[in-house]
Amino acid sequence: MSGKICAIAVAALACGACKKTTSDTAVPTVAPVAEITVVGCVKPADQSATGTVGTSGSTSDTKYMLSNAKSDSNSATTYRIDANDATISPEVGHQVEIVAAVEEPGAKAPMLKVTRIKTVAVPCP
Repeated sequence: MSGKICAIAVAALACGACKKTTSDTAVPTVAPVAEITVVGCVKPADQSATGTVGTSGSTSDTKYMLSNAKSDSNSATTYRIDANDATISPEVGHQVEIVAAVEEPGAKAPMLKVTRIKTVAVPCP
């Protein structure tokens, strides 16, 4: 009987050691994405002006742009818009307020991953 208890105690200690090594493994954390609020005019992206020079600042995969943009937290005045076509296409020519996460913040025209959009003025001033 004492042999069984000893075997159980050794197994429990070994299992505890296994548990410790897995908890010591660093788990990568993902930084939260900050959202900004931007006001500007929605217009179709100028596909003829886009080149195939990388993805940063390229509008080749973008259908819509936000121009004359104003934001408290970013100095860009033009953004590419990543939103559902059915949501953004009715806003072409309108001034809108967009709440979005900024992707490629250092690009000439950063990408806005839209979470909310609100019409401010029709047509765009």
